[in-house]
Amino acid sequence: MDRSDILFSQANELLTAAEHEQDRASEDVVTHLICTNSRQSLSNYLAGYILRRQIPVHHPVSLYSLLEQCKSLDA
Repeated sequence: MDRSDILFSQANELLTAAEHEQDRASEDVVTHLICTNSRQSLSNYLAGYILRRQIPVHHPVSLYSLLEQCKSLDA
């Protein structure tokens, strides 16, 4: 399993966790947890896409920089 596979797997787990949190009763939902898991999931998907193409991720890493790097690979 390469690094991109690991990132994709973790992204799926984080997204599932966010979805499960959202399905809880409204008084029990922790919105910060939904946002954090969703944001990390997106970051992992984008980084995994870049690494899958065998290109190093540019630093500093942010959602914006990852998205820009992905767009430079495929508009």
